[in-house]
Amino acid sequence: MNLGQITDNVLRRLTESQTTGATVTWVRADVQASINDGYLDFCEQTSMIEREAEISSVAGLPYMDMRTAFAYPFLGLRRMYSRAASQTLRPTSIKLLDSRDNRLEMGGASALRFFTRGLYVLGLYPVPSTGQQFRVSITSLPDQMVDETDEPELPEEFHEALEPFACSDLKALESEADLAVAYWQEYMAFVARGQKYSGDQIKTSRSFTMGEPQPEFSVTVHE
Repeated sequence: MNLGQITDNVLRRLTESQTTGATVTWVRADVQASINDGYLDFCEQTSMIEREAEISSVAGLPYMDMRTAFAYPFLGLRRMYSRAASQTLRPTSIKLLDSRDNRLEMGGASALRFFTRGLYVLGLYPVPSTGQQFRVSITSLPDQMVDETDEPELPEEFHEALEPFACSDLKALESEADLAVAYWQEYMAFVARGQKYSGDQIKTSRSFTMGEPQPEFSVTVHE
């Protein structure tokens, strides 16, 4: 469905659930604002939107700021592929690296692992001794829909999820609490399905090199 069709469906549902004597009439602009709010919320809760980007590391520096590396709005990192090592980096954590290598910020190799520190810092291990190129997959928020012919960047089976969100939002503004809650529960059922759908897509890390096994991770502890 496109934005125009979703808007028509929301207006129909609002009319069908209108309380006797109610005088609230929603214009298309109001409905579409609520639809777009639902679009952003659904994508944030389900992590369904994926983008790819090319980034470069600086020789000898273990960290980079993801706010400058990726275009807003990114939500999180999914996968990294090293062009220098011709393989997908494996995710890890700073806690695990600290426990295994007390010189983890020393350089001298191609990065084989990535981790995050805080909200915006991306770390590489081992620290690349030269500038290297990476292809990165990130979870992102979508662009808002503007034209009536714009379609949600979602599998078609989840387009309908935006309708109960908009209905709940607008019914809440009408002080129709019971209807707002009922629509919200319908929307959250779509969210649960969307989360399972996304989880099924990314629960097994995909490799950019088809058929190549992931390398075993090992580190050397320096005394």
